[in-house]
Amino acid sequence: MKPSGVIDGDLLLLELDNIKRSQYPFGIVIRLIPSADKVICSVVVHASDTYYVRPLCKLIPLELYQELLPEVRPVAPPDTVTMPNAPPRHKRSAVQRAENMHRNLIN
Repeated sequence: MKPSGVIDGDLLLLELDNIKRSQYPFGIVIRLIPSADKVICSVVVHASDTYYVRPLCKLIPLELYQELLPEVRPVAPPDTVTMPNAPPRHKRSAVQRAENMHRNLIN
């Protein structure tokens, strides 16, 4: 099945190069990205707390989801989709100690 029928909100498998096929993660299409000639050639996919930008050839749509159950396919969300910002990470205690020692040496 060709992934050309992918729409916003579709559930699919995300093909990743460094993972076995049996371990591909599930993902949800967040946004379609058109090329300069207005043809959809890549999408933004949300999978396991990570956002990926992938070409259509790296997506594996679930046939049951698309063909056998068309009534459960989601309605396309609005065009304005914002990517959540990652929360700030705390510095490790070793990094904090090294920065404090550096400040003490300078002063």
